[in-house]
Amino acid sequence: DQKFCYETLGSVRGADAADPKAYLAAALKAATDNVIKAFNMSDRLSVEYGDKDRGIKMALDGCKEMMEFALDSLDLSTTV
Repeated sequence: DQKFCYETLGSVRGADAADPKAYLAAALKAATDNVIKAFNMSDRLSVEYGDKDRGIKMALDGCKEMMEFALDSLDLSTTV
C-alpha cells in the first residue's frame, strides 16, 4: 500500500533521508507500534470472550504468544 509506505517512511527527513538505516528504523518502529496495537486488542478480546469459550481463549493466548515473539524479534533487530 503506497499510502501506508509514504506515511511510515515520510517521517525520515533532512540529513537522515540519505541514510538507509533511518528508513529501516522508521519501518521497524511502525511494525512495533502495530504489533503493540494488536497485542492490546487481543487483551481486550480475551477479557470480552475468553471466559465464554475455551477455544477462543486458547486461540487468543496463542496469538499473544506470537505477538510477544514478534516484539522480541523486532527489538533484537534494533539492537543488533
